[in-house]
Order: sequence, then C-alpha cells, then structure tokens
Amino acid sequence: TRLLTPEKVERLLEAASETEARKLLTECGYAEALPLEEALREHRETLYKELAAAVPDPRLIELFQLKYDYHNIKAILKAERRGISPEAFLLPGGRYDAAQLQSDTARRAAQEAAALLRENDPQGADLRLDAACYDEMRTLAEEMKSNFLQGYVRQLIDAANLRTAVRAARSGSSEVLPRALLEG
Repeated sequence: TRLLTPEKVERLLEAASETEARKLLTECGYAEALPLEEALREHRETLYKELAAAVPDPRLIELFQLKYDYHNIKAILKAERRGISPEAFLLPGGRYDAAQLQSDTARRAAQEAAALLRENDPQGADLRLDAACYDEMRTLAEEMKSNFLQGYVRQLIDAANLRTAVRAARSGSSEVLPRALLEG
C-alpha cells in the first residue's frame, strides 16, 4: 500500500498543489516535515540501503547507482569550469557522496574529462565519462556472472548508441560517431 504505483504517480503528476502532492507522498511513507525534494532524496537513500541489505551481492544495487556517480562527476567538473558551486546540480543515490567519488575508474575518467574540458571539449568529456560509467556497469555485471544483468547493460549501451546516432543524424555531424559510440 505504500508503493508509488503507476496510478499514484499519475495522481502525483496531476496534483493541483504541492500540498496535495505532499499528502500523497506522505501516504506512501515519505517524510512529512521535510521539503519535497529532501523527502524524495531521503526516501531514495533509505530504499537503496534496504535493497542493499536484502540482496546477496551488494554490487547488484551498485550497478544501478553508478549513473548518479557519473552524473555528479560531470556536474562537479562543469561547475568548476564555470566557477560556480555544483551543489544545485548534484543528485543523491549514488554509491558515494558527491564529495567522495573515489572508484579508480571514476577518478581516472574524471581526470581525463577535466583535461578535455581544459581543451574546450565538453562533448569529449561527457563521452569519456559515459564510456567509463558503462564500462564499470559491464564489469560489475560480468563479475556477478549474471546473464540477465549483462544483457541489461548491453541494452543500456545500445540505447545510448542509438540516441547518439539519432542526434548525429539530426545535427548532420555523423563524423563524430566513431568516437562517440560506446563499446559493448
């Protein structure tokens, strides 16, 4: 009864006010006293902790958290480049607090992306971080020896490559495709 079902999500999206949305979220177990975004953030963090405790291999949960880590790396690098604080752009839910992003793959990709940003290549920086994120996802899925997760990651990579190909075709910049397509 506390899950956000598709029907409840629809009601949430159609809510006439934040008060109405908050009432629905409170019925689903979200913190009542917190601002709406904080309540959502706290609920996501609690959910990931509960899931991590319930699965036999915590890497299963990490695979789904990776995208938040890499988003935060991009946000931090771009904010530094612009001389602004990244706080407004950071997303909770990753494996690490945004200030503690520390996997070797993520750190190496962040350094390479920072160099690309210094060379005024923001697209190259994004591509490098995306490639690292999917590489790390693929590695986790392979380590867990899960055919399902390996297939899932391959589908994520295929979808990302299709989005890239469509964008390149629409913009007439198909020469970028060889460097933009992800392996796997």
